[in-house]
Amino acid sequence: QGNSAAPQWADAGGGAWEVVSTHALSGSTSYIDSNGWSNSYAQYQLVFNDIYYSNTSFKMHLRIYKDATSGNAGTLISSSGYAYGSTYEEQWAGGAPQRTGTWGDYHKLGNNSSGTYWNGYQTFPMQTFNGGGNVSSSWYGRTIRGGNLYTSDGGMYTNTKDQFMTGIRLYFYSADGTTAISPSNGRVTFLRMKYS
Repeated sequence: QGNSAAPQWADAGGGAWEVVSTHALSGSTSYIDSNGWSNSYAQYQLVFNDIYYSNTSFKMHLRIYKDATSGNAGTLISSSGYAYGSTYEEQWAGGAPQRTGTWGDYHKLGNNSSGTYWNGYQTFPMQTFNGGGNVSSSWYGRTIRGGNLYTSDGGMYTNTKDQFMTGIRLYFYSADGTTAISPSNGRVTFLRMKYS
């Protein structure tokens, strides 16, 4: 308020990120949806912490929702057209990081590996136009699976380029990649970043 004026206090008004939803896992959830994403926000982020399933190896996969209008719930995309890949290193081993990538009907986190304990994040930039062409929905992040660090773990969906990405579904599968499981511990949180 200027020299010798009495101080006045005000709310900071929050940061750039805000929580959309958070889900504590306790053995009853085999997948989690978050949709209705809007390009009124710069990006969304999936954060997963301490995901564990009774000392048994399991996998984490994701698919996206798309719609012609940003902010709608959208349709879950279950067809092929997902490209995913990673660069990873084993924490206890030497040598150069390994690079892998492939196509499928999911983004399979950790390059489709299985593990007993998962941590990480995926960031989803929001498209501001859906002009088609070569504009694919894409995302990126990092994953820790046991002692393996995936320093880049990203994906993209190459079809339906005239629609916006409006959300994701995160799946939990057994090591065979097809049997749904329900992790007994961990938390999944969705965030979104404001423009201002």
